[in-house]
Amino acid sequence: MRKFESPEEMLKRAKEKLAAENVGRRDPDQFIPPKAKDKEKIEYYIRILPPLEEGDVCSTGKAKTSSVLWYHNNGNHWIMNERLECPRTHDGEKCPLCDIGFEMLRENDDEDARARIRQTYLSRTGYAVNAYFLNTSANPENVRGKVLWINLPKTCYDRMIECMENDNPGTAEEPRPTGAFWHPLDGYTFKIVVEKKGKQNTYEQSQFLPNSRGPMVKKKDQTADEAKIEEILDRRHYLPGKFAARNLAKINAVVSKLGSKYGTPEADDADEKIEVRKPAAVKKAVTVATTDVAVEGVVKGGLKKKQEAPPAEEETPEEVAEEAPKPPVKTVAAATKTAAVATKAAPAKAAAEEVAEEEDPELKNLLDEMSE
Repeated sequence: MRKFESPEEMLKRAKEKLAAENVGRRDPDQFIPPKAKDKEKIEYYIRILPPLEEGDVCSTGKAKTSSVLWYHNNGNHWIMNERLECPRTHDGEKCPLCDIGFEMLRENDDEDARARIRQTYLSRTGYAVNAYFLNTSANPENVRGKVLWINLPKTCYDRMIECMENDNPGTAEEPRPTGAFWHPLDGYTFKIVVEKKGKQNTYEQSQFLPNSRGPMVKKKDQTADEAKIEEILDRRHYLPGKFAARNLAKINAVVSKLGSKYGTPEADDADEKIEVRKPAAVKKAVTVATTDVAVEGVVKGGLKKKQEAPPAEEETPEEVAEEAPKPPVKTVAAATKTAAVATKAAPAKAAAEEVAEEEDPELKNLLDEMSE
């Protein structure tokens, strides 16, 4: 008689297959802020969720690995309309394309040339997080009460690092966000503010709300609704699974097309040679060969594109990191210690109000709306 696998195993394999097929497509579980218009301000109120540990229930089953940090570091190269995940940024391993960029940076002192090199050869860094969009009228209805993952822009990431590193909680009258902001019982609400700057979004006004410290969801008596919080945590997304496996073979193929010392193309693959020169006082010039698979040509006086830009919804972070960010060891230890104190009472005044009036008058009732 035929032996069937269990329904659970069958479902697990189907979900894994579907996830693999959907890699590179627009993920319905990812939140990407819309493009802000002139003089428009778009606001979202979220709680950053704690990282998954191996075996934790998540949206696709159970987490395969554990993480200590609240974000998943990631980065990609955009090559011939294809996103290639960077092994250096994701895994701290060698990336041949980044290596070329670092070598060119060492050989060029001109800031404009260095900016073009970073944009062309180094990976675009993102910081993926799980976020709960508060179930409040302050949030747009299409995201209210949802758990989505966000590839944070560096501006927001920096605000969160500042919170981790801040040891001064301030006073009851003037609290300052500090410590493990992602703790579900003792964290903070983060306000994402999207505005237009030039042709791009800016997130410069995004910040933690100092008076929001406390449970992520509360009962009417203002105590933590632990059952609801547990249900929200079970909806987190397994962030490493949101990115394609690193394709080192394809990255090496791109590098081999560039040729030795990124100046001698193989065969007739290069359709042009472009120079990136050091300042006039330095006579040595570095010649860069671009090919049909090269990312973008670095050209004197500007950036010559050889491919289409990434899709509009795949908005790249605000800057390209020259080095993969290293977790602040001291900060992580301090934050972990803070997170362990789950029952730590919030300041009396902070418990009585979600947001200070001088911060955002519209949110004076936010505290009462945080329960579902």
